[in-house]
Amino acid sequence: MQQLFDSTGSAFTIAEELQRSYAALWTVSEGPEGPKVGALLAWIAVDEMQILHVATDPDHRQQGVGRALLQSAFGEALARSCRLILLETRRSNRAALALYKRFGFETVRERKHYYSNPTEDGLEMAASPKIPKQQKRLQLLRRTAIGDAYHVLTFSDPEGTAAEPGQFMMVRGEDWGEAPLLARPMSYLTAGHEPSILIKVIGKGTLAMARAEAGAWFTLMGPLGTQWSEPKKDRKVILVGGGVGIAPLIFFAEKLSTAGIRATTVYGGRSAKDLPLLAELQALSEVIVTTEDGSLGAHGRVPVVLDALLKEHAQVYTCGPDRMMAKVAEMCAAAQVACEVSLETPMACGYGVCLGCPVPTHEGKYLYACVEGPCMDARRVDFSKAEHAPVRKAGMPA
Repeated sequence: MQQLFDSTGSAFTIAEELQRSYAALWTVSEGPEGPKVGALLAWIAVDEMQILHVATDPDHRQQGVGRALLQSAFGEALARSCRLILLETRRSNRAALALYKRFGFETVRERKHYYSNPTEDGLEMAASPKIPKQQKRLQLLRRTAIGDAYHVLTFSDPEGTAAEPGQFMMVRGEDWGEAPLLARPMSYLTAGHEPSILIKVIGKGTLAMARAEAGAWFTLMGPLGTQWSEPKKDRKVILVGGGVGIAPLIFFAEKLSTAGIRATTVYGGRSAKDLPLLAELQALSEVIVTTEDGSLGAHGRVPVVLDALLKEHAQVYTCGPDRMMAKVAEMCAAAQVACEVSLETPMACGYGVCLGCPVPTHEGKYLYACVEGPCMDARRVDFSKAEHAPVRKAGMPA
């Protein structure tokens, strides 16, 4: 690993630096047993972090290594309540400058002829590792039960929330105590002064939400993540949803309807009981229903009706179980139809620090659903590697 730093012209040894009690080192490896391809060394003293060196193997640049290192450093800075992160870089290093600015770094001082070999000006940069500003403390306005398992939670937001269809929020009840510890990622069903979410009870977190009464206080952080892209004017819009994955699609259908676009929605469930908000969706789009038990609509899963729709000049947006999205993405690729997916994956922070939502790509790399998604081109995701919304066993967070 020393050679990573040697290639940057740094005159020090890792072993010497790590003898300092205030030194910290993060690394990125090429696979579980592979060689180190990136490293970041920093000093942490009192409430400040000084990043001394960021090094990436030349063959692994522009592959997210630097981003992963900075995310780890920011996570540690947050955990230690650091108020400031400092670093220095060459003025000509445009790739590094773009990455640092993405993390909120700003230039605080220019240092003339700071670097040698070659002689070059340096930039001192600083950032504050604050939790995103979108965090709010809101009261539950109402909870609407839909059957035995589904609920819509609507919150009162006097300031209003400017979320777009496809974005999500991190939700945690103030009375949860120590368990469940983490907030839960939930797609926006509506935004504005009464933002809402659709949940299905599958674990401790969603059970706590399903038991909440009007007036209960929640901490909501959002909007987070990416939104659905605008459809092309010459394409027929097809929405494909299943389970609680229908929430961001209803939000999107409402936006499209307001713009004069009547989408076609394929809505699938195990049975008629697993089609929450069907009436609301039917008011916004043309709906084709499929159920696995044949209790409503076409008998089977969404592919039984999707194939015929893809013969039109279409553009597809899908959200739901991974197996469903994988099949939809496969069918769209075969039909050469553009397809976007909205990934449902466990998250701990929601804004790129914890690195808890990696999604495999076809290039053998990973992207993070919370900052690069959840909405993205289906061609980027390798659904064959793993399920991002796994079947949860008893005791798993939900």
